[in-house]
Formats: sequence, C-alpha cells, structure tokens
Amino acid sequence: MTGVQTCALPIFRFLEYPRRPEENLFLLFGSRDQRFRMDRGTNLVEWQVGLPNEITDPEGLFILVDYSANDTRRQFFRAVTLP
Repeated sequence: MTGVQTCALPIFRFLEYPRRPEENLFLLFGSRDQRFRMDRGTNLVEWQVGLPNEITDPEGLFILVDYSANDTRRQFFRAVTLP
C-alpha cells in the first residue's frame, strides 16, 4: 500500500508506586525524550494537573519523588504523555 503511515505509540508504564503511607517514590519506564505529567485525584473524574517531566535516561527510567503522594484521603494517579 502506498500513502499509509504507521505510528508507534510510546510505551509508558509504572514499575513501582507508593503502596504505604511512608512511601513516596514512583519508578516509571518510557522512551528517552518522552514528555509526560503526573496527575492526581481523589476520584477518577476530577484531576489535579501535574507539572511536565521528561525522561532523559538512555534506558528510559524516570524516578519521581512526590512528598505528597500519600495523603490521608484515597488518591489515584495517572501519567499523561505530552507532545
């Protein structure tokens, strides 16, 4: 076929995330130069938008330390890829 282009979506996944109140470390895996932000919310409808980040490690690892990750309320996190 001519004129058909394919686009590979970036792989992005959480390797580690806080599970207990004393933990605050996220370990993420993606592609080098991939940009994203980490959003948080107490429900799956309303999100507090996080700051932009960029993976610079050649292996694609990104460590994020978030000192407010374990609020006393239930929290959800999502990583949103950016252009």
